[in-house]
Amino acid sequence: MAIFTWPFITKIAGYYSDYADLPFNGWVFWYNQHAFLAGKLLDISSYFQTTQFYPLPYSLAFSDHLFFPSLIFSPIFWLLKNLVLSVNIYVFLSFVLSFLSMYYTARYFTKNTLASIVGALIYTFNPLVYAHFSEGHYALLGSYFLPLLFLFCYTYIRKPTYAKSFLFFLFFTLNGLTSIYFFICSTTVLFFFIPLCFFFTIIKSINHKEYVSKIIRTLPVGIPALL
Repeated sequence: MAIFTWPFITKIAGYYSDYADLPFNGWVFWYNQHAFLAGKLLDISSYFQTTQFYPLPYSLAFSDHLFFPSLIFSPIFWLLKNLVLSVNIYVFLSFVLSFLSMYYTARYFTKNTLASIVGALIYTFNPLVYAHFSEGHYALLGSYFLPLLFLFCYTYIRKPTYAKSFLFFLFFTLNGLTSIYFFICSTTVLFFFIPLCFFFTIIKSINHKEYVSKIIRTLPVGIPALL
């Protein structure tokens, strides 16, 4: 990770710019850790009511709230008491998480370690990712749940169980709490992906009624995630 992002690792304690979206995202990280400590999650309207764009209400909803990324950032910030270093550590970890997520997904389908490593490297370090990295679009670096979302969607539709249903809806929720952009895009793709998987699976199914029954029984596991 250090090689592909070089020389970022050597400047991780001091790299910060007033260019593009980096200052805004740094403020969102700071605001979220403050909101966690202040108990604002107990009152969602209070959580979204920030000082940005005052007096317009619920201004946190004007952009990505970076909720899950802030769960990673906050303990680091509370420990180090250094905003710049804490933000940069999260950014570095986002590359690590994206690589591991894609490696696991590719390994499931290919059963080949080398192919999975290559696939994970391409997914994690490509021109689009570098463009967002340089522009400070940290919400769009949070792509680490996308591979797992589609993997567990696929495995759940293929062989529905309570555990697979839980994992699918878990990563659906985590992806939504990481980046609203990825949430909208992935939900749009799932709208077509799920029916296709269901169609081809039910064609191959020997007992159609049993398969449909399993889907119906296991779907309620996802209700809390949807809420």
